[in-house]
Amino acid sequence: MTDDNAPWSDFSQAALTAWHTRVLAAPVHGLMAAANQLQGRLDDPLSLQLVREVEAAAHAMSRLLEPMTTAGAPTESFTIPQLFSQAVASLSALARSRGVRLTWGVPPAAQGTVAGHPRLLLAVLFVLLDDALRQARGGDIRLQAMRPGAPTPADRVVISLSDTAPASQSPPQAAMLDAMVSHLGGTMLWQHTEHGRTCTLLLPLPPAAAEPVQGTPQRATPDASPSLPRTARPRHVLLVDDYFPGRTSLAEVLRLAGHEVATAADGPAALALHAGQSFDVVLMDLQMPRMDGLETARRLRQAELQQHLPRVPIYAMTAFSPHAVPTQVHQADFDGCIAKPVELEALLRLLDSLP
Repeated sequence: MTDDNAPWSDFSQAALTAWHTRVLAAPVHGLMAAANQLQGRLDDPLSLQLVREVEAAAHAMSRLLEPMTTAGAPTESFTIPQLFSQAVASLSALARSRGVRLTWGVPPAAQGTVAGHPRLLLAVLFVLLDDALRQARGGDIRLQAMRPGAPTPADRVVISLSDTAPASQSPPQAAMLDAMVSHLGGTMLWQHTEHGRTCTLLLPLPPAAAEPVQGTPQRATPDASPSLPRTARPRHVLLVDDYFPGRTSLAEVLRLAGHEVATAADGPAALALHAGQSFDVVLMDLQMPRMDGLETARRLRQAELQQHLPRVPIYAMTAFSPHAVPTQVHQADFDGCIAKPVELEALLRLLDSLP
């Protein structure tokens, strides 16, 4: 019989308490930064988003205040996008205050419900994100997840965090962090380059078993993931997003559904594609370097007027609440706003509904 508490055996209660306090420091800092930025901005469109970030940080704190051990506890069902969204929302205000862009992406293959210990994993993510925000030299901090496929066991998920911290910077409380990851049944690897650090976690997160219908025998299926319905009305889509994992995974999903997709990583590239091709719809990220989505949309509308081109529907994509940016979206003549992470079924229905 195995001892569920084995990974903790080398650490005193004082060390565990210090770890617990260190974990709680991350969402507390996010809460304080969001509250500070909220002052004097009650009439700003982003005020609603800041309030939600306060709520996300407070919710994370309440979860982390519970006992950290999972000894004897059953696994819980959750999704990785839910976990990433909570962690990033809790620290978004802190990231903005330090001039850092905090982003995350999960391709469709890793978006399903999994079984594990989300609270412990959330604690690990908070420590890694908080340290990245403390050490980063501007730029992006990116949180990603994927199922690597064969020869890696099918239940494994790779979670990586890349930042711009100096390569010489050591991971936070490395021994305790290793113990936490071991307690989750995973492994952790740090890589250093001239551009920063990448922490990679390999964790067992099997798909959560579906609840059987009473009286119905369970049958094994070769692939439990739902297949995408092929559209009867294929569209030519221009997808504009500077975040490579999100752009490529969404483009692949749309192609699998039968749509033709051209992609651009920034505003100037989108304008060049728009000048040479006709599109049925444009999906535009709002936050991009060089030229943001609002300015790109304005220039697309100007080109339509100057060249007497048909008006193309443009939908804004944003990690902010769609209700937090109504004025900007309206002024740039968007047709609507799509929240990130994108709800695939809703997006496919939207594309099918276009004239």
